Amino acid sequence: MQKQQIQVNNLSFSYGDKSVLKNCSLNVDKGSIVSVLGVNGAGKTTLFNCLTKNLKIKNGIVIYNNHDINALSYKELSKIVSFVAQLSSLGENDCIVRDYLVEGRTPYLKLFSTPAKKDYLVVEEYANLMGIQNILNSNLMHLSGGQLQLVAITRALIQETPIIIMDEPMSALDLGNQAAILRLIKDLSKLGKTIIFTTHNPNHAIALNCDICLLDAGQVVVSGKAKSALTLEVIQKVYGDSFCMSNKEYIEIKI
Repeated sequence: MQKQQIQVNNLSFSYGDKSVLKNCSLNVDKGSIVSVLGVNGAGKTTLFNCLTKNLKIKNGIVIYNNHDINALSYKELSKIVSFVAQLSSLGENDCIVRDYLVEGRTPYLKLFSTPAKKDYLVVEEYANLMGIQNILNSNLMHLSGGQLQLVAITRALIQETPIIIMDEPMSALDLGNQAAILRLIKDLSKLGKTIIFTTHNPNHAIALNCDICLLDAGQVVVSGKAKSALTLEVIQKVYGDSFCMSNKEYIEIKI
């Protein structure tokens, strides 16, 4: 039986008078993959900001390995959870890939200390694993979208956390790179990593047949395995009626 690693109970969040999350609950087992789905404004990024302590939780509970997130320091949390943010600004950094990646070792460094040789060896190890060793001396500004995504995920691996949260890891990528990231997510799960990611394309979740958490207006409206939970009725209710199912499995747009 899998060990429950993350518990989200009755999580609510508001920006002023605007309620964004409403009594959201989610349980995640060790080594599982969870895809968080929903239209723009459904609350996906806000949920992730709560899970990574970028927003302070006031209503509801988030538990990691039996520890309340509010009782964890940022350093303690950074040894449990790594976060791959959307890539909107990563490519604007005038920074060498190797230097960016070694920042993933920060949770293990003493205050005011700098990375040691052993930290750079960890960078080399994961760069080789991810197949990006040939761009370690490149500038982030000179990389393609696919390369930037691999760099961002590599940094999360270098952080060596059991849980990785990814906000739209397939955004702005071509189909080939989307498939590569999906294969990577599956492989990381096999290695025992717990992966939570958002996507605007339900077919990504269906391809993995992972667990899903479908948000609508800040509430969890559907959960379960993707292939059984993402019915045509559910898709049309949340995304509109311009869709049909291909081979009773994948979603097609009707024009």
